Amino acid sequence: MVDEPEEIMRVPDHVEKALEDISEALARYLKIEVADTPFYNSGATFKNDTFEVQAYSWADDDQPYNFKFDDVEITWYKHFRRGAYINVEIEQREASEMARECIDSLVE
Repeated sequence: MVDEPEEIMRVPDHVEKALEDISEALARYLKIEVADTPFYNSGATFKNDTFEVQAYSWADDDQPYNFKFDDVEITWYKHFRRGAYINVEIEQREASEMARECIDSLVE
């Protein structure tokens, strides 16, 4: 299981909801099942100019994060709803804006 670093916090529900929305939009964009997105234990990765996401890595190498948007970094164990931690505090409005920007970047 992922060790809990000292400087990060558990992902709050409103951020988890934002990740879920981004995952669903990414699945539509890539024309794949939601479970095949990098937000799940799929081995997949995705990166554009707005955000990047990579599935949990089983490699021995340290994985600094699974999701990155600006200065927001989120890590998880196997999928985004399990053992997820965030490096900064995000209010609900900010999480909604993050989701909107990420989703909008998929249709540009």
